[in-house]
Parts: sequence; C-alpha cells; structure tokens
Amino acid sequence: VALDAGTDELMRDPVTRALVAELMREVVRAAEVCGHRIEADFVDYMMRTTDKMNPYKTSMKLDYEAGRPLELDTIYGAPLAAARAAGFNMTRTGVLHAQLQFLDARNRGVDLDLRPRP
Repeated sequence: VALDAGTDELMRDPVTRALVAELMREVVRAAEVCGHRIEADFVDYMMRTTDKMNPYKTSMKLDYEAGRPLELDTIYGAPLAAARAAGFNMTRTGVLHAQLQFLDARNRGVDLDLRPRP
C-alpha cells in the first residue's frame, strides 16, 4: 500500500527487496523477544517462495483500493505494542505503520486532525 506496488515489483527492485527482508527480520527479532522462536532461515525461505509465486496484491492493498479500513491495529499496532512491552522497538515497522495510518485515513476521508495519535 505504502509503495503502491505488487509483490513482483517489490521483489524485483533491489532497494525494495532489501527493505522487505529488513522488515521481515525485524518481525523475527520481535517475535523472539516476545518468546516465539522462528527458524533462522525463515526470511530467506519467504523471499524465495514469494519469488516463485504469481504476482499478487496483498489483502491490505485490495482493501485500500476498495476504500475499506485497513486492519492496522491488528496487523501492526498489536505487534508493535507487544514488542515494545518486551523491550524491543520495531523502528522500521513503526515507520511503516505511521505511513499506513496516514494513507488509510486520507483514503477513507477521515479528518486527519481527529484520528487517534500513534
């Protein structure tokens, strides 16, 4: 949503591909500090798997394009809060969450001055 791109575009471009991997590594680290172990090769596996898939739009991208509210509290807010409570700041994920909050509010015509602050 933030980059207005499909998976094929994100995976093909070296800069966005690296960003995707960095975000995934941050999620793996957050899970670890919250007591959930994810295999060390998970990020590489997911990148390889996505490379082999037909290009697609994520469910969040489909919701955005349809003007539906994005599930930001569930997908981003709760994990960010859990990681923070465990002593880990998900910096990259937090920036993405803030961008998506802005885009979601603007897309749905929500008054940006009245929406909850992160």
